[in-house]
Amino acid sequence: MTIFERIVRAAARRPARVLVIVAVFAAVGCALALRLEPSAATDTLVGRGADTYKATERYREKFGDHSVIVLVRGQLTKLLLTSNLGRLIGLEGCLSGNKPADQPAPGGAGSPCGRLAALKPVKVVYGPGTFANASAGEITDQVQARMQSKAAEADRAAQGRGAWRARRASPRPSRTSSPSRRASSSTRSSSATCSSST
Repeated sequence: MTIFERIVRAAARRPARVLVIVAVFAAVGCALALRLEPSAATDTLVGRGADTYKATERYREKFGDHSVIVLVRGQLTKLLLTSNLGRLIGLEGCLSGNKPADQPAPGGAGSPCGRLAALKPVKVVYGPGTFANASAGEITDQVQARMQSKAAEADRAAQGRGAWRARRASPRPSRTSSPSRRASSSTRSSSATCSSST
């Protein structure tokens, strides 16, 4: 009998005792888990000696470490696949202090967006609206570049076809040969005939 079989038999003989022990371990585990503090520090992802850690620290020193998290609740499909995406991009633009130069800030100069646009306290804003907008722009640029490349390729092919047609349509030199050529070819053929008959 293996050790595993012995453990199973012992647990089957005293199931109440096994359940109590499991419940105690679960309670201790929960109590210890409540004392954990989540951390988004860079050194939880990469070691302090890594180049990525050093680059992130330089970025933090330059732009600051005080982040503000804005939570937008809602069904993801309704948030990103409807006109709500425009509102979300507008909110991110407002929080970053970016507004078109020729337009007033939403709500006027005294509004929160207007004050943020005047003070420019925010260095960078990352959000789903900005991500979706930047992704769509990048995809559009890539598609346009590929279309331009294919159009140039088609133009080159059309030019090559046009040159081939022009060569084909141009007058060719006549195939009639001169009398001297005809005489020499007839001599060759007669000598060939003579040599084969001997």
